[in-house]
Amino acid sequence: KDLEKDPKNHDILYLATLCLARSGGTDQAISSLNNYKFQIPNTEDFLALRARLYKDKFLTEKNISKRKKYGKESQQYYLKAFKKSQSYYPIINAATVSLLLGDSRKCNEFALEALRILASIKSNEKQDYYYWATEAEALLLLERFDEVLISLKKAKKLSKRNIGNRSTTYKQLSLICNTKDVSTDLIEAIRPPTVITYTGQMVHGIGKTPGIDPKDLAGI
Repeated sequence: KDLEKDPKNHDILYLATLCLARSGGTDQAISSLNNYKFQIPNTEDFLALRARLYKDKFLTEKNISKRKKYGKESQQYYLKAFKKSQSYYPIINAATVSLLLGDSRKCNEFALEALRILASIKSNEKQDYYYWATEAEALLLLERFDEVLISLKKAKKLSKRNIGNRSTTYKQLSLICNTKDVSTDLIEAIRPPTVITYTGQMVHGIGKTPGIDPKDLAGI
C-alpha cells in the first residue's frame, strides 16, 4: 500500500521486493521490479537484488537451457553491480554463480578479486560479519580449506545473535561444498542452531478418537 501511494519511493520498492524474495516469491519479486523498471535507479543495490532473484530462479529451474539462462543473467547483473561499486559483495556472488555454472576460471578470477578488495579495507572496518563471511566464501571457492575455518570463527563472533546472517551464509557455503563435493563439516562453525517446532497434538481427524494416528508419526 505504501508503494501504491508513493511509487517513486525506491527504499520501499527495494524492501518490498527483498521481502518477496526472502519469502520465496521470486516470480512476484521479479514482476515487481519489472513493473517499476523505468523508475528504478541503476544502483548497486537494485542490480544486485535482480542478480539475487535470477540466482534463485537458476537454483530452482529444472529445464537445463532455462537454468543456464538464469545463471548467466544472475552473473551479469552481479558484474554490473560490481562495476558500479567495486565492492566485495557483488563480485563474491559473481564468483559463486560462476562456480555453479561450471566456469572455474571466472570463479577463481572473481574470488581472487574479492580477496584483493578485502585486503585493502582498513582494519577498523574489519569488525563486520560480512567481511569475514565473504573471506571464508572466497577461500572456500579457491579450495584454501585450512583458512576457511579461521574466517568463519571470526564471522561467528560478530554474529552470535544474528541467526539470519549465519543461516544465509551457511546456505551459500553449502551450495559451494555440494558443488565441489566437499563435506559440509568444513563449514560447521557457522551452522545456525537447529529449530524445533512444536505443532501441538496431532489428531486423527473428524470422527476419529483423540490421539496420534500411527500414520501421522512421520509428520511429527
